[in-house]
Amino acid sequence: MPEMFDGPPGGRDAALASARAAEARDHLAQGAIDDAVRCIFEAAEYAPDNTAMLREFVHALQDNDRDREAVALCEKILEIEPNNVATLIDLGFSLEPLGELERAYAAYTKASEIDPSDATSLNNRAYLELGRANLEAALADVTAALARNEFESIAHATHAEILAQLGRIDESFAAVSKAVEQSDEWLETAKTSDFLEPLREDDRWDRWLAERTPALGDA
Repeated sequence: MPEMFDGPPGGRDAALASARAAEARDHLAQGAIDDAVRCIFEAAEYAPDNTAMLREFVHALQDNDRDREAVALCEKILEIEPNNVATLIDLGFSLEPLGELERAYAAYTKASEIDPSDATSLNNRAYLELGRANLEAALADVTAALARNEFESIAHATHAEILAQLGRIDESFAAVSKAVEQSDEWLETAKTSDFLEPLREDDRWDRWLAERTPALGDA
């Protein structure tokens, strides 16, 4: 999570923004999301140039399934910093659940073009294409993402899902194994992802899972 913004010293608007930001954090901690949203946007009105504050709350809104408000904050940031790669990725991530897939695709594409070393934008675009069953386009994107960063565990997981949907089961097992080796959080994804159902139907699944699941008492 990005470092929390406390507002620059001096200035009535800065002080008001800092106060509203603090109130928003308190509301978030208490689960009072509507009140938090109100304070977040009041803080943004007082300090529209403080992108650190805005990015903090983008993630808070995403975590609470308030994607429409997260999109609005991303757009405020991009008015000031149009080439902010992290915010473009956040924008795409929040547009997807709203069904605005073309805008999400465009945001990921712009992020990828701005930073040719970024793997997340291409992985997210690959996952979007996977959801639309554009499997060859998804495979091209995730392959490019892994070329940018072979240690991007989420890209190995996405790669596994795409390969499974293409019927390339051996390669899918290899890809999901790499994801789990890098981060065991992907073991749960392997057990639940609809895209990996072909693996779970394979005769090798039970053995593969047992080899990667700690015995009771070993954790």
